[in-house]
Amino acid sequence: MIELNKQSNMIYQDLLENLTTERILDFVNHHKQYQQPRLEMLNAYYTGQNVSILTPGNRRTGDGSDVRLTHPFGREIADFQAGFSVGQPISIDVDDSVQGNHDTLDLVNDSNDVETLYSDLFLDAGKYGRAFALIYREEGFDVERIVRLNPENTFMIYNTEVDYKPIMAVRYVPVQTITTNGQIQQVNIEYNIETWTEDAHVVYHASDLMSGSLTVENEEVLHKLPVVEFWNNSLRIGDFENVVSLIDAYDAAQSDTANYMTDMNDA
Repeated sequence: MIELNKQSNMIYQDLLENLTTERILDFVNHHKQYQQPRLEMLNAYYTGQNVSILTPGNRRTGDGSDVRLTHPFGREIADFQAGFSVGQPISIDVDDSVQGNHDTLDLVNDSNDVETLYSDLFLDAGKYGRAFALIYREEGFDVERIVRLNPENTFMIYNTEVDYKPIMAVRYVPVQTITTNGQIQQVNIEYNIETWTEDAHVVYHASDLMSGSLTVENEEVLHKLPVVEFWNNSLRIGDFENVVSLIDAYDAAQSDTANYMTDMNDA
């Protein structure tokens, strides 16, 4: 079982003027080291790869059976909550007094399949305790795009006020390259990092996260922070996160029963 602490669900806060490339890298490294393992663990329980029962190493001694049963309670809980919340599609209204509003809304909804998008976002929130959506406009298109961002490699930084507000969204994606030197193949992993603020969307050249600084590859002027973080609750915890230990206990009990019955039959 992965040991979690307060840093695994920390809310990042800083002043916008402090967010240099070096400071951004500090946040990325912290997220990768402390927050990403928790998020990956929750996704594992959702997909039935229950971490505790499947941890390498034989749970049994001697030559006994080693059946390991996993139970998809994480998925059942998260899917039920998402289905209950958005099984009936969310209704969105616009100002009827402005001509063309309904047509524009229908165009945005149809272009983004928003019913599926809302379902995915609710599921992310129920699974990870948080969800992210990005709104942007592609070049050559006259309608906004709305897409889900993966919570495992996306995070928001807030200001330091009492009623804190989001000031920067960060996304980092691993890129693996393989180089061959004679008979030796070397795998290199770098990260494509991009940030969004109210003023700019900045894409940086790939970095190994240990370089200490980032180099800007492309910068686009913005007028509004286009990334939204949705919290599942005030603690940002997932719907089944509090019962992971119960899932582990049930996995262990059922596995031990199966092992006992198998060993008795083989005796």
